[in-house]
Amino acid sequence: MLNAMTKDTAAQDATVDLQAEFEASNIDEVMDKLDRELVGLKPVKTRIREIAALLLVDRLRR
Repeated sequence: MLNAMTKDTAAQDATVDLQAEFEASNIDEVMDKLDRELVGLKPVKTRIREIAALLLVDRLRR
């Protein structure tokens, strides 16, 4: 139990550079490509950006 508490405390104290992780993930390049290929469809592209952000945060939590 003490080991689990130590892991929880370490996880709470951890910091993440979200900008660096975003740049490393190449999400921006993919989104630029989608902008070029999907002419119009603004609501679709907006939703894809939202999902990409959620997936990035989910990946960082693990």
